[in-house]
Amino acid sequence: MAPLFDGIGLCKTCGYCRVIKNDRGNPFYLCRLAASDPRFAKYPRLPVLRCDGYVPCADKSEPAPDPQTNNLPPTEFERSQK
Repeated sequence: MAPLFDGIGLCKTCGYCRVIKNDRGNPFYLCRLAASDPRFAKYPRLPVLRCDGYVPCADKSEPAPDPQTNNLPPTEFERSQK
């Protein structure tokens, strides 16, 4: 689990999070689940301390799964619907 004192929370180590920098170099944390699931904010308010879509990503240099494809791990909500 990500350290929660860093001001970012779970997004820092989530496989669905993509860090976007603006022209000034300020980071914004884009939740790629928002593209396919309206329950998630595109740019969540930080720190995120709890998230049903959180999927830990050990190596952030690896690209995260694409939410537009069907080969994503199920969210907690999707698992509860089965």
